[in-house]
Amino acid sequence: MVFGSPCGFGQRHDRRESVCLRTGCETDLLRMNDGALIIDKPRGLTSFDVVRQVRRWIQVRRVGHTGTLDPLATGVLVVCVGRATRLVEFIQATQKVYQTTLRLGIETDTLDVEGTVCRVSAKPLPTAERIIEVCRAQVGYQWQTPPDYSAIKIDGQRSYHRARQGLAIDLQPRQVHIIDLAVQSIDRADVTISVTCSAGTYIRSLVAEIGSRLGVGAHVIELRRLKNGDYDTAQAVPLEELVARSPNCAGMIPVCDLLPSYPEICVTSDAVERVKKGDVESLKAGLGLEVMGRFKCVTADRQLVAIGERSQGAAIRWLRVFT
Repeated sequence: MVFGSPCGFGQRHDRRESVCLRTGCETDLLRMNDGALIIDKPRGLTSFDVVRQVRRWIQVRRVGHTGTLDPLATGVLVVCVGRATRLVEFIQATQKVYQTTLRLGIETDTLDVEGTVCRVSAKPLPTAERIIEVCRAQVGYQWQTPPDYSAIKIDGQRSYHRARQGLAIDLQPRQVHIIDLAVQSIDRADVTISVTCSAGTYIRSLVAEIGSRLGVGAHVIELRRLKNGDYDTAQAVPLEELVARSPNCAGMIPVCDLLPSYPEICVTSDAVERVKKGDVESLKAGLGLEVMGRFKCVTADRQLVAIGERSQGAAIRWLRVFT
């Protein structure tokens, strides 16, 4: 869809957010240091460890990830660079798919294998039928309390720092959505499941809840994120392989191509300036009745102008405008 005069918008780029760490100068447009990298995070690194490595490798200060993975976890981590960091919250809000193996009968303080064992159950392991029944019962909306050992901030301090110091932690439950949960295998005390869930779901808390309902406790021994929104492991590049490349061959997804599930509205040079000033009235005529919810405004030469949202009643608001 197009609105405004015939497409003829010239090359534009917001260069302020792509600054070279080495020289302090603006990076060359041809290096395409605005976009996202789909990384397969290795075990043992925090998500911010990955961000630091990408920052040093690509020599751009503005880098951020779209959803924390525990050091134990591997799998899809979307890392945004330059102007793409302004889309982090939108990518972060998408559904996630995980595969995890839990061990029944043992609980730890961190709810995973890297923590200290705090309880060992003397009860016999539940039957496979009971395990499947309890796992299936997790599907749906539920209130979930995040783990004490998490990256949530309390009074400016990460919860896991407070937990290590023995300080009081009072994390409030939050509503999450377990969209699908399937048992893939049961090998005595080890149960492997796949989980499709909303953003903000803690797999460790989910596993602890399963163990509690089974009456024997449980903790995570393996965790892999298979999908983050539109991006999956088939697209992800191992971190070690990525940083061995030249930054000019990073395979970065351009800003305009992120959020591919959002409908695109093509805007012209005249319309771009109106959008940047917050005008929505001129957009309505070209939007079309079929476009509801969030959408992208792009130019004919594939520059992202804005993220908008259309609600019932045709009201439009801008969620992000690129100036």
